[in-house]
Amino acid sequence: MGLIDADLSFDPRDPFFPLCGGIRWAVQVFTTDGGYGLDAGSAQVHDGGVRADRLALLGQQRTVEGGAEVVLHRAGERVEWSISVHCPEPIKAVKLLLTGL
Repeated sequence: MGLIDADLSFDPRDPFFPLCGGIRWAVQVFTTDGGYGLDAGSAQVHDGGVRADRLALLGQQRTVEGGAEVVLHRAGERVEWSISVHCPEPIKAVKLLLTGL
């Protein structure tokens, strides 16, 4: 699948989460079979990050098995992400998207 480094011809409808100063972030997961985002319906924001109990096909048309835990570590003006993803398919890449920079 060539989605990892290509511009998509559709809106993946990723759920974005606020960071600070208008900056927002999202996560995409690429496997040997497809591209996924966090399922907006199962994503729960908690102090320090987000947990999603399911993934959704890019475009959010259908949910699939899998999930993610994203923990943000803040140190002054610096932010680090720890992203753990599980999916029944082999994972090729996990992409962190930032907007509003």
